[in-house]
Parts: sequence; C-alpha cells; structure tokens
Amino acid sequence: MGNETRLKLDLARATNDALDTYKRHFFTFLMAAIVFDVLSVCSAFILTGPLWGGIVLMCLRVMSDPKAEPRLGDMFGAFHRFWPLLGLFVITTIAVLAGLAVLIVPGLIVAGLWLFPVYLMLDQNMGVMDSLGTSARIVIRRGLWINVAAAFVIMAIAIGPSLLLPYVGPLVSMLVAPLVWLINTSCYIQEVREQYDVTDFAPRGFPVQPPPFAQPAPQG
Repeated sequence: MGNETRLKLDLARATNDALDTYKRHFFTFLMAAIVFDVLSVCSAFILTGPLWGGIVLMCLRVMSDPKAEPRLGDMFGAFHRFWPLLGLFVITTIAVLAGLAVLIVPGLIVAGLWLFPVYLMLDQNMGVMDSLGTSARIVIRRGLWINVAAAFVIMAIAIGPSLLLPYVGPLVSMLVAPLVWLINTSCYIQEVREQYDVTDFAPRGFPVQPPPFAQPAPQG
C-alpha cells in the first residue's frame, strides 16, 4: 500500500519549502504582504478574495518552478474571477469564524476541509460550490487530521502574533504572512498537483488541464 503512504501530507516538507521560498524571494513577498493588507483594508476587505487569488497564482508558479520569479503584478492576475473569489472569501470566512466562535475545533475542521477552494477554482477552473466540495473530498481522502493540523499551523502563524504581541503584533503578522501563503501552496502541490487521482474528487471531473506554471517541480 505504498500509494497510500505517498498520498499523505508532509507538513514538515510544506514548512521547509515555504521557508526556503520566502528566503529566496523575501523582498517581493514582503511587498506583496504590505500591498495585500493595505488594499484589503482600504477596500473594506472587498478586494481580499480576488487579491488572495492572485497570490495563489504567484505562489503556485514560484513553488512549481525553481527558476520562476514572483512579480507584484501577479497579485492582480485573478481579477477575471472577481465575483467567484469574493463569494469564496465571504463563505469561508463566515464559516471558519462561526466555527471558531463555537468551540474553536469546529472552526479548525472547517479551515482544514477548505484549504484548497481558491487553488481549485484557479488551477482547475472550478466554480464556487464545486471548489468547496472538491476541497473537502480531497482533504478527507488524504487525511482529515493532518490537514486540520496544517490549518492550525497556518492560522497560528497568521493570527498568533496579533493576539500575543502588543503593539507590534500586526506588523509581525504582516511579516510572516507569506509563510502562510507558501505553506498552504505546498500542501496543495503535495495533495493535488503531485497526485494522479485528482479527477476522482470533482463532481464532473476537472474540466481543463492545469496551466504549465502549476506543474510540480521535479524532485531532486
């Protein structure tokens, strides 16, 4: 059953890949984090979903091709899916916050199940509901609790500094935000792009071939 072993998420690898990529492109990713926060706040978070879509494209391209360079302009590369991305942002944010408000654990489970909707929407050209459902099916098949652990790590890095560090917390959160993006991206690459059974999860199969930049980098 070596195939089952191959399917499991390696969270240590995701973290190491994220750290390595962030170190190689530190300035660009830091500028992207600043632009993301400023535009999100100034737009009353209406732009958060579409901007996150652009960041997904940027992270996928850079982590899939060691020679690729991130570009700030990539952040606006998903605006052609503005309304679906806005819808995904609203649905996932409300669901996760509601779960966290109840007993924390339900929020983490929802966050784990919905690690990949934006990736699937852009990488596999899915709609809002299909991307949500397919993300949940992938996570359950690959292993719910390791993905919940990944969601916990991502949320701890994203919001931990703001909760624990007075005054400087938001600045630290901005500094580490690219790590969140890159860990999430590595999880997607491992659990979707590097597997051969992904069409089994979509209700009608994936409608298009993934773009070349989303192909996984060769393993050395």
